[in-house]
Amino acid sequence: MINSIRNKILLIGCGYWGKNWYKTIKSSPHQLAGVVDPKPSCVIDEPVFRDCSDVDIDFTHAIVATEPSTHVKIVNSLPLPQENILVEKPCGLDANEGFKLNNCFPGYIFLHSAALRYIQENISKIGSPQYWRSVRASMGPRIRTDVSILEDYLIHDLYLYQSIFGQPEISESIFEREFEPPVKPSSINLFFKSPVPASLYSSWNYPIKERKLIIKGSFVWENDDLYFSSSKYITIDSVDDLGNQGYELKDSPLTQINLPIVSNLELELDAFLNRPEKFTLDISKIWSIIDNCYEKNTTRETVP
Repeated sequence: MINSIRNKILLIGCGYWGKNWYKTIKSSPHQLAGVVDPKPSCVIDEPVFRDCSDVDIDFTHAIVATEPSTHVKIVNSLPLPQENILVEKPCGLDANEGFKLNNCFPGYIFLHSAALRYIQENISKIGSPQYWRSVRASMGPRIRTDVSILEDYLIHDLYLYQSIFGQPEISESIFEREFEPPVKPSSINLFFKSPVPASLYSSWNYPIKERKLIIKGSFVWENDDLYFSSSKYITIDSVDDLGNQGYELKDSPLTQINLPIVSNLELELDAFLNRPEKFTLDISKIWSIIDNCYEKNTTRETVP
């Protein structure tokens, strides 16, 4: 851990997501120098400023947890190198803005999870991965007008896939527009051809909350739990007891992987301040994928 005396963090934005950063920094060995937010969503014990231009305290790092449309303006106003600024996803409002933030630390929370680290270090256990299937969907709690479901939910699975397998070749992206403008598309089905075939689905308008990733071979990552499955079919020269001809199922229960009990935000804060090589990610690569999704987009209008 870096000497905490040198780490004075300015939190910019203390609303829907920023309040989680507030609690995480407060419980860390680092110093929360102050908060910039005209209406913080929780009680603040440190200096509070309405705007970045009002800040009159010293700080060495900044975390930007505001609306995407404000990211570039805020970063450009801070007296810090971009390397000392964490910008929450999607890191700008579009690819043009994302490229301008490419030296910032991207706030891609699951990139720092213990589950992803385990998969990266043990992917060889499943041999050659056969496919990827992910679902990240819920009924709210909000729908957005600044970004679509792609930049809000699906982006998590984009950078998880990219961090394990590299840049994908997109075969199709199907958006669903289920609310009147200015609400952006609220559901998306995305398909990759390679390096590993994949199906990704996200929605703001889904009857249950579901967060699951399956890498056939097989890892199952559901919410914060990670499992390994060794179930498989083997070839046989007869018919098994279930009537399967030529194949027999060697079934086994899912085995839960014991992961460190630490929050993803704590891991992300540590990665931000330490900047380990394995946790770096080029923002422009993610925006390139997002751009490609829109290029191959088919939008289905289901608004009544």
